[in-house]
Amino acid sequence: MFASNYQHLYTSVPYNVNDMIRVRSSIDDSLSYSGFSVQSTISCSEVLVAINKLKAAKNDGNVGLSSDFFKHGCDDLAVYICLLFNALLIHGTPPNELVTSTVIPISKGKGLNPTDFANYRGIALSSMYGKIFDLIVLH
Repeated sequence: MFASNYQHLYTSVPYNVNDMIRVRSSIDDSLSYSGFSVQSTISCSEVLVAINKLKAAKNDGNVGLSSDFFKHGCDDLAVYICLLFNALLIHGTPPNELVTSTVIPISKGKGLNPTDFANYRGIALSSMYGKIFDLIVLH
């Protein structure tokens, strides 16, 4: 019933093979102009190597993910992360969650005045996905 009600909508757009070839060619040209090529894809093995390089029991500051989730995850997880990273490379825009860090103040030592901001240093807790991506790109 759903299909019959919307059949007109699905078939209302004319389809021309030559137009589609031009659209595909235009997209390919845009991708090559932006620097994307087959050589700049990320493989699942690169994702697995990067995950294994993560330090254990580290948390990100934003979503609440732990490095242990990735380190103890199945190999299929690397496939999905690989697909995500390649999509980010193709589209050229990462989501805010990937590039956001949370700064946490850490005391420089015991016995210091806790109300003086000079007695603290900040550490940035980055996204676990961002850490994995950095390990791949910066290897």
